[in-house]
Amino acid sequence: MAITRRPRPISHTGEPVKLSTDAPRFVGRRADLAGLQEMIARASRGEPSAAILVGDAGVGKSRLAREAELFAESVGVQVCHGRFVEGGPVPYLPWSSALLPRLERAGLLRDSELGGHAEVLRQLLEPRGGAPVLSGGREHEARVLVALTAGVAALARFRPLLFVVDDLHWADPGGLEAFNHLVLTLSDTSSELRLPVCAIATSRVPEPGSTAERALGRMARDPKVRVVDVRPLSELEMNELLRDALGAPCAPSLLHHLVRTTGGNPLLLHETLRHLADGGKLIAGPDGVAVVGDAGGIPLPAGIAEAIEARMETLSPECSRLLSLAAMIGDEFSPQLLERVAERDSDHVMALLDEAFEARFVVDGSEGFRFAHPMMRRVFEQRGSAARRRRTHLWIAERLAGPGGQKAASPLEVASHWLAAGDIAPEMVRGEWAARAGDQAIGLYAWAEAANYYDAALALDGYTETLDARELGRIAFGAGLGYQRAMEPEAARARLDQAIELFREAGDPEGWGRALSQWIRVVNGHGSVALGRPADASRFEAFVEAVGDSTPESLGWVFENWAESLYIAGDPGAAVFAGRALEMGKAAGDMELCALAANALGLWAQQQLACHEALMYFDEAEAYGKQARDPWYQSWTRQGSPRLLAALARLEEAEEVTAEVARAATRSANWATHAALSASSAHVTAIQGDFLRSDEAAADAQMYLNRSAHSITPILLYYTVAGTRIARGDWEGAFDAVEMVQASGGSRASWLLQQLVSAAAGNREGAEAEIAAHPGWAHWQSRADMFSLPLLSQRMELASELESMELARITVGPLEAAVRGGLAFCTGMPYSLRRELGVGYRLLGRLDEAEYVLERAIEETRAATARPELARAQFELGRVLLARAEGPDVDRAAVALTAAFALAEELGMRPLRERAGSLLAGRSGAQPLTAPTPSLSETDTDVLLAMARGDATQAIADRLLLSARTVERAKRRLASDLGVRGRAAAAAFAEAHGLSIDLQAGRPTLLEELPAPTPGRLRVMLFEDIVESTPLNELLGDQQYVELLTRHDRLVHGTIRQHGGAVVKHTGDGVFASFDSALQALEACRQIAAAFPIALPDSAGHPLAIRVGLHAGEPVATDSDLFGLAVTLTRRICDRARDGHVLVSESVRALADGTGFRFRPAGRYSLKGLSQRHQLYELAFEASGD
Repeated sequence: MAITRRPRPISHTGEPVKLSTDAPRFVGRRADLAGLQEMIARASRGEPSAAILVGDAGVGKSRLAREAELFAESVGVQVCHGRFVEGGPVPYLPWSSALLPRLERAGLLRDSELGGHAEVLRQLLEPRGGAPVLSGGREHEARVLVALTAGVAALARFRPLLFVVDDLHWADPGGLEAFNHLVLTLSDTSSELRLPVCAIATSRVPEPGSTAERALGRMARDPKVRVVDVRPLSELEMNELLRDALGAPCAPSLLHHLVRTTGGNPLLLHETLRHLADGGKLIAGPDGVAVVGDAGGIPLPAGIAEAIEARMETLSPECSRLLSLAAMIGDEFSPQLLERVAERDSDHVMALLDEAFEARFVVDGSEGFRFAHPMMRRVFEQRGSAARRRRTHLWIAERLAGPGGQKAASPLEVASHWLAAGDIAPEMVRGEWAARAGDQAIGLYAWAEAANYYDAALALDGYTETLDARELGRIAFGAGLGYQRAMEPEAARARLDQAIELFREAGDPEGWGRALSQWIRVVNGHGSVALGRPADASRFEAFVEAVGDSTPESLGWVFENWAESLYIAGDPGAAVFAGRALEMGKAAGDMELCALAANALGLWAQQQLACHEALMYFDEAEAYGKQARDPWYQSWTRQGSPRLLAALARLEEAEEVTAEVARAATRSANWATHAALSASSAHVTAIQGDFLRSDEAAADAQMYLNRSAHSITPILLYYTVAGTRIARGDWEGAFDAVEMVQASGGSRASWLLQQLVSAAAGNREGAEAEIAAHPGWAHWQSRADMFSLPLLSQRMELASELESMELARITVGPLEAAVRGGLAFCTGMPYSLRRELGVGYRLLGRLDEAEYVLERAIEETRAATARPELARAQFELGRVLLARAEGPDVDRAAVALTAAFALAEELGMRPLRERAGSLLAGRSGAQPLTAPTPSLSETDTDVLLAMARGDATQAIADRLLLSARTVERAKRRLASDLGVRGRAAAAAFAEAHGLSIDLQAGRPTLLEELPAPTPGRLRVMLFEDIVESTPLNELLGDQQYVELLTRHDRLVHGTIRQHGGAVVKHTGDGVFASFDSALQALEACRQIAAAFPIALPDSAGHPLAIRVGLHAGEPVATDSDLFGLAVTLTRRICDRARDGHVLVSESVRALADGTGFRFRPAGRYSLKGLSQRHQLYELAFEASGD
């Protein structure tokens, strides 16, 4: 059984954590979304397509569809969204509620537009007697299907269309046939006919044997229909959602618990968080947000448990009881285990499991069966009282642990039941099994489970009182190791401190040494040892003094970890202690120790720029790791190899090693190594000039860092990010990278990098003033080593920007040493060291040496396909040749500069392109040879496209690795310079200027044949909303609620049309409308407000009440919708309105002067998503002069 224990309660007090009120950002599903975006792009070119998104309730099908809609809107594709409802009485609901009203508003429901189909569609839109006309048998039904598809095609004639149908599993047979007919038509339409439609439906996995199952099966068999299996989120993706929801890192113990209890279901995750937050059980802890006290039973989302229970009624009572017992066993279970626990024969158990399998409650698992979804298991598991469940767990534990039981069950399976039984099981037994389960979890690399089980054992006094100090130390050490590898450093330190004291008390030097070595590793890996600063030697010295040479192997473990501390501190003693550790490991035959010691020797050799020697040690560490047959050691000891290979210009080999080591890191859940590997991948692809892949790898590295919180990787990652942004002239993004380096502890590096970015961005005077104010930060002397190399590289780049001979003079020597050592590229910044050495020689007037080394740099970067540095080297060679001002050299300079210009243009290196063009122009006296400079910087372009997708500020910042402040500045520039405010305006600008998302590269490209939205004109916009519609829906049931909505819509829509308004669209439980004058809108509001609230029968005193918001502005208009900041403001005003009231903006109040309407000041409000406060007014319903 996979452990489902609750997260480790914490004893200290902290601040309660409140959940963020922002909408959760879209996380994961890159490939799925890219596939849908590709379909939409094809459809916009006249190639129709269809997709069905299938998955469990709450898994994120509708959110994925919504992201596709946002993409469609951002590239000018109109979106029509409809949905089916459970038991809905209206056939063809997505068409009648969404598509047909839009056709009517567009004036397309005419015989001249749709021929004979128009009459059929009008009958569906305006049914006689409250229901569509469906008489006429199969022939008439066929006419309806053809007409509905013709309506979709008609709407798409004017603008490419994305037609989204939510909850297809609730469709009536006619609705299923209608969507199936549409899909078949799209599939059969050839590209020459140009039907620009993409249809997307979402559906739960349908019931076995149902009409929906057969219909989906037919559609899925069509090779032109994409079926997307929307899977649960991974642990890393769940961690990203949690960071957003909590506004802080999530403690790994809580993450582990939530992943287990929710199965990666986003809806269930947010319900669980809300339950914990409402109960005051989430607090800020030392390792992130954690649970205080007992997490308790967590309820399923409303409606889901009821739906599962309704399905359970189709099972036989005996099958239902067996599944309840299976749910107690765990997510997965074998038939043999269930036979023993249920005390039934194998044939009988298999017959009942076959019944459950056919009903899709269980599916095939790795060891037999597993529940089809964690929520199903929880419904079965939670049947009966808590006392009964404890006794059932005791029953299961006794049978699994009894004679013969251990053959069928593992300690992990047995221990979970002893612990779930609670106080009715003996503490001694619970503790023994918990400790054994911890041992097994360690062997399975299930670090969080191991820590939880060991902690559970240590919490049972009746068990721990029977143990001696050595055994207690062993269990505490196991907990500390589990916490360390699960990335909970504070919990790890606490348990390792306890283990050290217990082993000392027991006189066990071997245990003491192991615990101390792991304690040092925690300190090394989580920022307590600063780069270049001496490590605290007190614990190390106390151990060596007390133990001496009595236990060489344990001494070797301590020596190895101490060597890593010295390596981080830059102390040459690192090589001495690592060498002794390797000797001790070989003598003891301890391959794990040998792997770590060889790795430590490689790190020190690399630090000293003895790169080939370092690779030899890393290969040796790999061999020892393979002998140890432990993927954790195999991955941990090789995480530095790719970056070193890249420094040696072996870029392809670096990528191959990254992929190989990543597989071992995945097997052992080694997230810190994954972070280092992704950061290395970002570095390698930046050197190659694939900036987009570098950005993606950097985002992956950040995701792994969010899970692992490693101390050294972030600085190296942000060096790379800064380098790529400088190359592209993304100055604000580069300054953000500087801040990231600073936040990661790199004070000197961040200061130097800040001056480089400042000078490169044009503020050379500011950089020079900073250097004059802090000369020690710029003019420090250093020999070349792996830690100082990125700083030396930055300083040489700064020397080039400032034309500083002094900075070049103190930097050339160390760079010469690095190049002599065989290094081609810097290990942090994505720069060629030979090219930078050539820059230094030029600044010092050593032009012949500069020419020679730059020609070597060109050969080296060309051979390595390092295109950005090839362009820079060609540019620098051109500068050197121009400096000579001799005839042949000037011609050679023109060739080099032209090559640099062309390559910079291709790679998007705007600053280099402009400099090369200026030098070429200066030589010829012509205008600078530059391509037209775009009006948007790269950051502004990325932010604009993200705005067009509907992303919030923080989501944009997270995706682009920018600060929220930079995103806000970009938004302000877009607003002030271009008038782009809000999602719709961003989409309109992007479309009008040919910007969309290139599905392969992710950068702006031209999307042809999409007409732009029309400029805005002044309109008075109205949002009307039903108050507390969801509780009302629950109270009345879907059928009555849909009937109520129909009544509501007729009243509201009729009033709007009566007063000259136009209904833009339904909003689910309300309406969005537009008027040409404030007087018309206010008259309509007064009449609508007077008609509500409406008392309802059987509603337990809950009437139907509404609220209304009005605002006047200039929205961006398409032929079927309105967008922009004015629309958003109207929506927010409606949200602020009190029940039964009309709330209006200052603009509406001003337009109403002289109309006789009166208003009451309602106050100034900050509206969600809008930066300014807005004065709002309530409409007084009596109008003077009437």
